[in-house]
Amino acid sequence: MREPGGPAVLVSGGAGYVGSHVALALVEAGYRAVVVDDLSSGQGEAVPAGVELAVADAGDRGAVEALIERRSVAAAIHLADASGVDEPAARILRGAAAGAGFVEACRAGKVRRLVLTSSAAAHGAGAGPVNAYGASKLAAEEAARAVFAGPGRGCAVLRCFNVAGADPELRAGPRRGRGLVQAACEAALGLREGVTVFGADWDTSDGTCVRDYVHPSDVAAAHVAALRALELGAAGLVADCGTGRGHSVREVLAAVERVSRRALVVREGPRRPGDVARAVAKPERIRRLPGWRARHGLDAVVSTALAWTEALAWEGARRGAGG
Repeated sequence: MREPGGPAVLVSGGAGYVGSHVALALVEAGYRAVVVDDLSSGQGEAVPAGVELAVADAGDRGAVEALIERRSVAAAIHLADASGVDEPAARILRGAAAGAGFVEACRAGKVRRLVLTSSAAAHGAGAGPVNAYGASKLAAEEAARAVFAGPGRGCAVLRCFNVAGADPELRAGPRRGRGLVQAACEAALGLREGVTVFGADWDTSDGTCVRDYVHPSDVAAAHVAALRALELGAAGLVADCGTGRGHSVREVLAAVERVSRRALVVREGPRRPGDVARAVAKPERIRRLPGWRARHGLDAVVSTALAWTEALAWEGARRGAGG
């Protein structure tokens, strides 16, 4: 890891799953990452060694403006928000309000460049948001782009698809039960009874939903690449952050069985409100970022998730035994 000595980059939500990977990638690229996180869902130990953590709400304008001034922050990456379509409406609204406060604090603090982490839900199946979470993401994109328009400013929006897997060196990874891959890995390791398939009657090859699973290290690299594009003069960017390849739920479960060499107990359940049959990235724009490509396929996503989950289980057992 390089000695951080470059420009300071403020990362909201940097103690969370994607945020901790982004902080790692920034440090490795030579930036001085500064994390602001209220630790409501993130964990302090997820923040990389040597990276400053300010425990505060990302929407607290006073706290964020003071941090920007104190650390001479030149750019910011906003990740702190509700994590998905199944979050309660109240949390989605709180996340949207925090995002607006963070963007305004960056504007007031004269931050010149912003990378906003958005979601595939912002365009649903291609015709626009189909749920409240997607609508909130689209509104956040539009607001951030408006604030960071004009000479000397730049805003990049990365619409992330289904982030899954863990840092290959096991420095960062997901919390328990986060998404299909993580749940299936837990089932393979005997940490849960099985996996539920939500809807087996979709208009897809095998009746289950198709998603684009992208590794968090690739997502983090995309954030660094987008930031560098802004530094080189790009005024703005809106890009899907994914591999461009879709996998059905059943294909993912088969990959977990193949990599773990264990059979899964699979149950079928009803469709979830707000789901769509297929959501796969169109990666043409993000592939234009110099040096970026999706380096991890589905098996790498699964194998790193398995390794992370097993390491967490061993650590939990050790602590429980008083070791």
